[in-house]
Parts: sequence; structure tokens; C-alpha cells
Amino acid sequence: MRMRAFLLAAALCATPAATAAGEAKQAPALHMRTDCTAGESVPLDFDRFVADPDSQIGRCVHLRGLIVDSSLYRDPMQFYESSKEGRRSGIILYGSDQSDRDDRTLADVVGFTMNCDYLWGWAEAEADAANKEAGTVTTLAFVGGRCHSFIGTPPVLYVSHWTPVEGDTRLHGHGTYRYSDLTETSDVWDHHDEVSGIVRSVLDAIRRGDAKQLAKVMSANGLMEGDANEDAAEMTDPAKSRAAFLIGRPDAPSIVYFRGRRRADDPPRAYSAYGCVCKVSDCEGEWPIAEIDTGTNKAWPYFCVGVGWDGSGKSKPYLLDEPRYRE
Repeated sequence: MRMRAFLLAAALCATPAATAAGEAKQAPALHMRTDCTAGESVPLDFDRFVADPDSQIGRCVHLRGLIVDSSLYRDPMQFYESSKEGRRSGIILYGSDQSDRDDRTLADVVGFTMNCDYLWGWAEAEADAANKEAGTVTTLAFVGGRCHSFIGTPPVLYVSHWTPVEGDTRLHGHGTYRYSDLTETSDVWDHHDEVSGIVRSVLDAIRRGDAKQLAKVMSANGLMEGDANEDAAEMTDPAKSRAAFLIGRPDAPSIVYFRGRRRADDPPRAYSAYGCVCKVSDCEGEWPIAEIDTGTNKAWPYFCVGVGWDGSGKSKPYLLDEPRYRE
């Protein structure tokens, strides 16, 4: 039997699992729209959809929200609340893929409402229809992304298209301490030297545009060689780098260091830390307030390099390839 994966519908900028569903999903076979337009869509009540997805499924809708990875949040405040509580309270996204977007984007979104059961039901109906015409080829239903292993009714939006809009994608400045999980550190912190050594070696290689040296530093600090070579090539390319402001800079930049808050299940000596460089003349009131703010978003006024350690004497500190999320 030849197996053909069906519905490779990855969440926005997410990579779906590379395995087909091994067991049958019990889900309704329902109609599906992948081509909703703004003209025919109705406003979506975000909070109602999250609280009671079944009451809203099967509609073409439009709304403005904050896209983070494969989820849509009502606004930055809700995203921070969700992260602080260690849970995902956003809408799961599938459909239109824009791989060049930043990892956090405010956007106007048009799509079709459903839940994971609904998505699986549609996938199975389409697979069944294909099998009736296939002859010797067998098509199995496949759903990637977060619904791949999730059976139930969390809210899902199949995006037809989205348009980025101007607006804050993060909280910063005064009054945001309740969402903070970063503490600025000094050189008296026990792990300052090991963290600063890695951070400075990364920034120095970027500043010199030395992809070979940067890949070497990355490989020596936890990244797979292939990933390190690819990341280093991009990071030292002025046209692609999120740290292009550093390339060719004659002097070493000033670095501000932050330490992430320990979690209850962290080993006693474990840590996550970040060395951040300001892109503009002054980052006072603009520095990241939480680990979720240390990513390499082009629009943010700083660039951070993350370093982590699991607290084990058998391992050494390593580069974080993405911010450490509470969830």
C-alpha cells in the first residue's frame, strides 16, 4: 500500500509532524472553507469563540489580533497573561502561510472558524472521497500542527489571508512589572562570566561578518552543525540578518544582561540568561520585560542572545535557539 499524506495544513510558520495519524479520529465530516473573503465575513467575538468554540464554528469571520507562532491572541495583554499563567488561551491557526513574518505580528485576519474535531472530520471526509476514486492508492487523513495529536474542541481558525498592521506587539515601560520574569544582572552574578563569554563571542563574530567563526561558536555551544552553518550564514548577511546593525561596527557594543525567573520544576542551579544590545540611541523603558520578549523581532529596538544551563555537572551552558516560554 502506498500512503499519501493528506491535509498538510501546517499552522502559520509551524512545521507539522512528519507522521500520519495511526488511528482513526472520531470526528464529524463537515464542510470547509479555505477561501473566505473580507467582504463576506462577519466580525468574530474573540472571547466568545475561545470560551465556547462550538457556538461559532462554520463561519467566515474577520478580526484583528496578535499572531504568535501558531496562535492568535486578542491583544498583547492577553498573550502576556497566557504566558504568565503557563497556558495557551489563544486561537489555533491553520492555513495561509507567511514564512517571512516576524514571530509576533499584529494583523487583520480573515478565516473560517472550527475546532480540532471539525478539522479532522473534514480531513477524513476528503480522504474518503479521494479513496473512492484512487484505485490502488490509499489516502490517509493527516492534520499537522497542534491539532495533530489533539482531539477535542479548542478554537481553530483556518486563515484565508491576513494583513499586518502597525501597533505594539509587546508590553514595555512602567506598569508592566506584573508580567515581568526577567531580572537585570550584574557582573557579581555567579554565572555572569560564562554567559558573557558566549554572548560576546557571538556578537563579535556577527560584528566582523565572520560566518565561519559564528558557526564554530554556535556548534561549540549546543547547536547542531547543520543548523549552526545555516543560522550563521543568515546572521552575517546584511540583507537577512536580524542583527544587521552590528555588522561592520568597529567597536564592541554595550551589553545589558538579564536572567530569567526560575520555575518550580527547574533544577536548583539551572538558569536562562540573555545578553541584549540596543539598536537605537537609548533603550531606557524599552528593554524586554519577559523571556518571551527576547526573540529576534525586526521591529524591536534591541537584539538578544540567550544562554541556558540545565544545572547538571555533566553538561555545560548552551545557546538558546529561541526564548524560553513558560508554556
